Amino acid sequence: MPGRACFERCKHLWLARLEHQPQAARKERRQYLNLLKDASFESFFSLVSQDLPMFASFFSFNTLGRFGFAQDLELKEEMKIAFCRFLIQYAAHCDGLRSLLEGNLFDSLLFGSFGSIVEVQREEKRFLVEQSKSMVLVPAGAFVMGDNWGRGNGPCHRVEITHDLLVSRYLTTQIFWLALMGRNPSHFQGATRPVERITWYDAIRFANVWSAEEGFEKVYDIKGASVTLKDDANGYRLLTEAEWERTAKGGRGSVYAGGEQLDELGWFWENSLMATHPVAQKRPNSFGLYDMSGNVFEWCFDTWKEDLYRERSTASICNPVQWEDEELDRVRRGGYWHFVEAGCRTSYRHRGRARSKSYTQGLRMCRRV
Repeated sequence: MPGRACFERCKHLWLARLEHQPQAARKERRQYLNLLKDASFESFFSLVSQDLPMFASFFSFNTLGRFGFAQDLELKEEMKIAFCRFLIQYAAHCDGLRSLLEGNLFDSLLFGSFGSIVEVQREEKRFLVEQSKSMVLVPAGAFVMGDNWGRGNGPCHRVEITHDLLVSRYLTTQIFWLALMGRNPSHFQGATRPVERITWYDAIRFANVWSAEEGFEKVYDIKGASVTLKDDANGYRLLTEAEWERTAKGGRGSVYAGGEQLDELGWFWENSLMATHPVAQKRPNSFGLYDMSGNVFEWCFDTWKEDLYRERSTASICNPVQWEDEELDRVRRGGYWHFVEAGCRTSYRHRGRARSKSYTQGLRMCRRV
């Protein structure tokens, strides 16, 4: 649907919905409504930016105050895509709208509306890649690591992360991976689906490439199968297992990343239809991070050791990392699209061969502040 036709349709639906508000609300907003009825394609968002509460009556707030298409609008997929294209194109000419988009207020809508990478236009690719780079500040703090469910997940012990981290808001998308690495290895193709079928070595190479692009010092020195970590480097890297669990729990110790009801938070065997899904289609956790339970496993930096927690003292430990520079199994966290609920718990530990290429595993980046 052309952008202007999409605009007129959306405006019509919005006005119809506003007219059904209580009389007091309509009277209070009458002058604004009259202005909106006469709004042109060009002036629409300048009006919107003056009254975001009114805008929220067209786009429904979810529990965390983010925008998403109201279900009762029943917009067809082609209309959603057309409207997203309108948003992206108009953002280049409207500072207020650009700020809204960059503030991740439309992330669920935008990431959920695009399919094949080849169908995404150049300006949209640039926008989606930049959105995919969004990061969230996760402050230093202590938490209880592990639980008493399943072998290798306990005993519980106190861990302190003494440094702030910037952590990727989203799983690394296929369109972002392709932009940096030049090839998309994923089985479930889709511009805003998480990249998968990547090895642990692929993940750390991606971190170094992104670091070089942004002008940061590379964290990993890679020589064949040997990997050396430069602790003082400021570039991108995988989270350690302890950093991952602290980030997923969001400082609240919830069973899943963001709460207790997995269906609202992630894609797993009951709701995934046997495939990955575009990022940011479920609720984020309390830090604002999406898909930390389900969709795809996330590689961590650590070497796998099954009874690791039993070897730790009951006293608090700081910034633990289990590392051996050998081609051993690595830690994967978060569960994936066809895993049972228990495997998507924030404390559940899992292993993967460092050179395995499975369509169950992806990645998320971080950087020390």
